[in-house]
Amino acid sequence: MSRKSVAVLDVRSSQVTAVIGEAGVNRTFIFRGSYTQEYSGYDEEGFIDEEDFASAVLSAVAEVEHRSMEKIKEIVVGVPGDFIELLTKRYLISLQSGRKITAGDIATLYQNGLKDKVDGGEVIRRSNMYFITSDKRRIINPVGLRSDSLEGFLCYFVCKDYFMRTLDKILLGYGIRKVTYMPISYAEAMYLIDSEARDGYAVLLDVDSLSHTFSVVCGNGILYQRSACEGGDHIAARLYERFSVPYYAMKDMLSKINLSGRDIPGTEVETYYERQLYKIDAERLRTAIKEELDILCERINAYLEECPERTISYRPILMTGGGLSYIRGAQEHISKRLNKVVEVLSPSLPYYSKESQSSLLSVLDMAIKDKQKGSIVYKILNGFGGN
Repeated sequence: MSRKSVAVLDVRSSQVTAVIGEAGVNRTFIFRGSYTQEYSGYDEEGFIDEEDFASAVLSAVAEVEHRSMEKIKEIVVGVPGDFIELLTKRYLISLQSGRKITAGDIATLYQNGLKDKVDGGEVIRRSNMYFITSDKRRIINPVGLRSDSLEGFLCYFVCKDYFMRTLDKILLGYGIRKVTYMPISYAEAMYLIDSEARDGYAVLLDVDSLSHTFSVVCGNGILYQRSACEGGDHIAARLYERFSVPYYAMKDMLSKINLSGRDIPGTEVETYYERQLYKIDAERLRTAIKEELDILCERINAYLEECPERTISYRPILMTGGGLSYIRGAQEHISKRLNKVVEVLSPSLPYYSKESQSSLLSVLDMAIKDKQKGSIVYKILNGFGGN
């Protein structure tokens, strides 16, 4: 690949996307090649069919190499929240005679903040929510300031060994020399949410096809995170059994109905699938969809209650991922059910301004910035969040 290009593999719950790209002008990207391949997904136990997943990864990587006419030597893998454990730490160091804070002091905070080896996983990223100096200033980058002490509110992203072993086996076996891992939720938070919104607290909800990740973002880090294998396609999966309609016919029906609308009594939602007509009463289907969305809402309420930061109750939920985008009115129903403002968040990029593109572009953006910083500089600047 060229010196400016990076290769990224975005792993989602039902598809993988490989891309080779580089930075363009005005926060845009230049794509050398991109390819998406579906696979059977994962659940709480891991990938449902590891051979199918491996085939999807290899197909995506090989195709993007073919389209870009470049050979991938290094690749950055976006890790879904389901395979990430978030550890948050608070650590304080004393400084002599109110001297200037250095990058070395930041490194000391991180090293002392998490000394023990993490069972079942490896730290793939570390960042800070913020730092506090001896005069009680709350700041993101304290280097150069004078202080008698430095306290860090830190976060560490631990990737499960299972995920890394699985991808290492596939990618290193293919001939790629170096594989690095990046938490998708963190990349999305830094790319999609502006720094002013992150200075307080921001609530990010990434809903995918078969899973979702709920994150409370603060400063240059994440304070709280939970994931579960409950996504947009589970609604169609449960309803096709309930109404005895084929799965893909049900998905088409869900895309035709508007949860915020009203129909004349007796109106039916119709679809043809494999030369057969299927019909369901519109109001009955609308009620069933809302009941399914309420399952997700109950999980979100549980996350809001569990999170130690109470002020997030007043923050809007920023929803991305595209897992519910095929159901019109889903956003409004979730907002009404939670009694909270729900805003759809997507990349501000021409032709790619879809929720479903959020994870891919976020990981690509952070991978490009990491490469621009250089490996040595990155090890220092990663302490400030990698931006």
